[in-house]
Amino acid sequence: MGKQWTEEQKQVIALENRSLLVSAAAGSGKTAVLVERIIRKITDEKNPVDIDRLLVVTFTKAAAAEMRERVMAAVEQRLLDAPDNTHLQKQKMLLPSAMITTIDSFCMHVLREHFNTIGIDPGFRVGDPQEIILLKQDTAKRLLDDYYEKKIPEFIRFIETYSSGKLDRGIVEWILKIYDFSQSHPWPEEWLEKSLLLNPGTGSENEDENPVLGLIMEESRRILGEMTGLLGTALDMALCGSGPVLYEPMLLRDMEQAEAMTECRTYRELAEHIGKMEWKRLSGKKQPEADPSVTEEVKALRQEAKDLFGWLKNNYFDGPLDVMLERERRILPGLQMLMELTTEFSRRFQAEKRARNLIDFNDQEHLALDILLDENHEPTGAAKGYSAQFEEIMCDEYQDSNQVQETLFHSISREREGRPNLFMVGDVKQSIYRFRMAEPEIFLEKYKAYSKEEGRHQRIDLHKNFRSRACVLESINRLFEAMMTPEICGMDYDADAALYPGLEYPEIDGPVSENSEWLMMEHGHNPLVTKRESEAWAVGQRILELTDGDTGIQVMDPDSGRYRRAEYGDIVILLRTVKGWTEDYVRVLKDMGIPAMAETSAGFFDTLEIQGILNMLRILDNPLQDIPMAAVLHSAMGHFNDAELAKIRLEDRSVRLYVNMKHYAESGGDEELREKLKRFMEGYESLRQRKIHISIEELIHEIYERTGYAEQMLAMPGGEIRRANLERLVEYARDFMNTSYRGLFHFIRYVDQLKEAKEDLGEAMLPGDARKTVRIMSIHKSKGLEYPICFVAGLGKSMNFMETRSRIVVHAGYGVAADGVDLENRAKIRGLAKKVFARKLLQDQMGEEVRVLYVAMTRAREKLILVGTVEDMAQTAEKWAISGKSEQPLTYSRMLRAKSYLDWLGPLLWSDGQQGKSRGFSFRCLNTAHMAAEEIHRDISQDEERKFLDERMERPDIRTALYEEIDEKMRWRYPKDIMTRLQGKMTVSELKKMAGEEMPGQVLYPEKKAPAELSPGSPAYTAQQRGTAVHKILELLPLDHIDTEEDIKAFVHQCRVKGQIPELWEDLIPTKRVFDFCRSSLGQRMARALKAGRLFRERPFVMGIPVKEVYPELEEGEHILIQGVIDVFFEEEDGVVLVDYKTDRVPRGKAGETLLIQRYKTQMDYYQRAIEQISGKKVKDRILYSVIMDREIHC
Repeated sequence: MGKQWTEEQKQVIALENRSLLVSAAAGSGKTAVLVERIIRKITDEKNPVDIDRLLVVTFTKAAAAEMRERVMAAVEQRLLDAPDNTHLQKQKMLLPSAMITTIDSFCMHVLREHFNTIGIDPGFRVGDPQEIILLKQDTAKRLLDDYYEKKIPEFIRFIETYSSGKLDRGIVEWILKIYDFSQSHPWPEEWLEKSLLLNPGTGSENEDENPVLGLIMEESRRILGEMTGLLGTALDMALCGSGPVLYEPMLLRDMEQAEAMTECRTYRELAEHIGKMEWKRLSGKKQPEADPSVTEEVKALRQEAKDLFGWLKNNYFDGPLDVMLERERRILPGLQMLMELTTEFSRRFQAEKRARNLIDFNDQEHLALDILLDENHEPTGAAKGYSAQFEEIMCDEYQDSNQVQETLFHSISREREGRPNLFMVGDVKQSIYRFRMAEPEIFLEKYKAYSKEEGRHQRIDLHKNFRSRACVLESINRLFEAMMTPEICGMDYDADAALYPGLEYPEIDGPVSENSEWLMMEHGHNPLVTKRESEAWAVGQRILELTDGDTGIQVMDPDSGRYRRAEYGDIVILLRTVKGWTEDYVRVLKDMGIPAMAETSAGFFDTLEIQGILNMLRILDNPLQDIPMAAVLHSAMGHFNDAELAKIRLEDRSVRLYVNMKHYAESGGDEELREKLKRFMEGYESLRQRKIHISIEELIHEIYERTGYAEQMLAMPGGEIRRANLERLVEYARDFMNTSYRGLFHFIRYVDQLKEAKEDLGEAMLPGDARKTVRIMSIHKSKGLEYPICFVAGLGKSMNFMETRSRIVVHAGYGVAADGVDLENRAKIRGLAKKVFARKLLQDQMGEEVRVLYVAMTRAREKLILVGTVEDMAQTAEKWAISGKSEQPLTYSRMLRAKSYLDWLGPLLWSDGQQGKSRGFSFRCLNTAHMAAEEIHRDISQDEERKFLDERMERPDIRTALYEEIDEKMRWRYPKDIMTRLQGKMTVSELKKMAGEEMPGQVLYPEKKAPAELSPGSPAYTAQQRGTAVHKILELLPLDHIDTEEDIKAFVHQCRVKGQIPELWEDLIPTKRVFDFCRSSLGQRMARALKAGRLFRERPFVMGIPVKEVYPELEEGEHILIQGVIDVFFEEEDGVVLVDYKTDRVPRGKAGETLLIQRYKTQMDYYQRAIEQISGKKVKDRILYSVIMDREIHC
């Protein structure tokens, strides 16, 4: 064939009589190797195999079709050399029906051949995905309705615990989610039955037999090992020549305690040590010989160790084991009810599908398994038949398999006979379909088990990358050797996993890519431009440089193999998610003169033309929908303007708009409007009648024809795309007709479900010259593609942690766990198993995110550019530098604490002190000042515009009347501009800040930088938390039951156990000062009021005040709403007493009292006014109670 294969590729192509796992790196030519193996097998001179005796399973239908074409092309080429070869002629004849297919197509083949063995109707149909979702929702809703009718107490408690508000939608979503998880298991009913077995509330209280406690011990050892390493590094730095040597005793004690904890073997033993752990205060003595920067680094390392310990204690050791197990037992009944509902849903859903002779994708796999395996999970006759038929089973993209597919392959293989014949090829580093229930652990298990030596179960690694420049591969390797670790990804990025250059790019004189880049954009809280827009500009600026006709880089043309100047079509911008990003990117790039096309833009269903037609369909189904009706009237189908709509609506606002329309069409005052409305109503009512007798597809076409809507959309800017979108809606209507649902109401539900689906439903695309356009797409969409220049952008975007932070967590391997609610006390019950499962989910998620990033970077052929945005580059770099100075910049905990990709990449690239140079990256930072300067430069550099401006500056007398009129209009300012800057609602705190300031002309809400986030452990953070904690405990405190300071401590602890306050607060609350308050005369008065039911705490209020009180120069009768929360007030016989707690640190004595009064007088004025307005009673006294000074201050 002429192609040169590497030694490893030759092995993959030729090895026989074994199961072979091929770990194929990105760009290693795995598809070419797989095709060549097929061709070698069917053309082997000694033992040729017919193509229909191979089962080749690929991930997509497109991949299967491409593979079939490539095999056919190879067979035809060989027939040219040997036209009389009957074996080749036979292969050409067999190829169209050969089993080169997807897993679902193979399962359908099994079902069609053996439907009778499991008793299904041969006329079954595979349901449309949206149809299946609608059927699931309907089944789940009917299920809940039936349980409501039964009034089962356990069900009612479950609903009260886990329902969101008055709707059951959250419950339905959980049932469907757990059901979907069960479907990724070969035997779903077994998974549902076992899903609660790991819950500590169901098993033995013996910790040695409790799997959750075992998982906690495993995680604890990992955390404690990391903590010990941090303390060891801190100790080494303290003892170096310039370190704070006086910290040595404290750090040694910390180390001893940490090492003792790492040696614990049981949960109770570890819990005892954690309870005794003490962090002694570091020496406060001056150490002039110590380098301040080293001292700060030692403190930072110790603080990180303390934070790790705090996390471990708060999550897994926040109370006695018996108490935590009791919590699990209280949570368990709710989970059991959820599993009962899910199991019953599964039964009913299967019955609904059988009644409609319908199956879904999951059914294809599970029914195929029912045919291939008996009740004991042993192969049936059908499975043995397939095993005899297929000489080899080849699976492409094996890293994306799940347990169902793995069981299917195993059932028809010859493994049981001792003749392994599985050929599996994939790259676990590119497994990014966890949301589709892919399980990379299956690949990893074989990766570790299969030997690289000759054997019946052998592994071959294809290292060489035939896609990218060496500089791209080097930078990728240097990043992922630190990020892809066994703890997070299940594997080491070692020499076997690394990428090696297999394609040699010839040297030329012109500029080519010599390194990778990371490009940072500093947003600087600029109110004039969003972070996305500023980042898009930075990317656009680099694109202009790379494609510049004189200075741009040269790239290898993939078609000709020759160098040429980089073009826009050579560039791709990859984003983790495109939603909300592509619109800004496309707009900004086009403003810069860069043509850009996104895989999905505003979204098909959000376009003007589709919104219009969907609104018409909604009101044809139900006219009593005011918003869709108004939208249709205002659209190109109605042609009613705002004034006309107002006239119609103001007839009677107490009824629906449709009723208004009918009345106005009969007796409206404006004759012209009445006739116009009458014509609209006639057409509308005619369509309402027609909808009963025609299909949805016909109805949509009739709307287009009657209203001329399609032609009007075509006449608008972008008309061709708009028309394509309208035709695409017709296609959806055609698809709907193939479902088991009928009618306009269900079509609208079908469309709503399409809109919610996580598929790419962007606007229709028109064919064009891709070489002239920058492509913007999601990382998932880019898998399998490659581009000369690849921007991996949006790296500062926060990751989505909803799954791990949910009240109920579902893990495929561990089951279901949740937090609960104490319904009597309305307190949250924090589940131990839920924390453990959530941590496991977080590990899985972070492993997936690392792999997603790997896929993104390996799309680049010649130039890789990482792009992210931060607010303050100097501040961010300082934070990265601290982490980067560690021997291991990305520890296990740091990986899991990351909020964005930049939290990984920043410390790594900053760790070398050269801004990433040692890892193959060049660094560049732009900011919005660069952006403004470049825009100005670009504007004035346009010759025609400069000439126009020069002429006008030199000859002002040539201004025309039109120019002067435009100038006058452009200079006009709204005379009451100050009113436009007033907001309708303010807080008392904001008014307090304004008190005493000069009001006229002041902007009420000036733009300002957000305050820097306080670091946990810092004095400012602790002070802030202490103030909040004191306010909260005084709000909850039962003043009439406090006799000693111990009562205060016991109450604070009870609040912490109930989850009413965080654990941190228990140590921060000054119980002696709180007790002093309780004993004070004010505290006693409040206790008496509490007993009499006249004490009111944390009361919110909203009241209106005239705007001129804030802006005295304004005389308008406008009002501003003031909102606030009053700490406490109580009623006595002669009036109301207002109290506000203050924890401010102020000088003691009169000076402090004066300062507090000065700070809070305005606030107390508004509180008094609110109480008197709301209660109608006079405030007789106003008291600021200073917790610090233990003093009442009357103001």
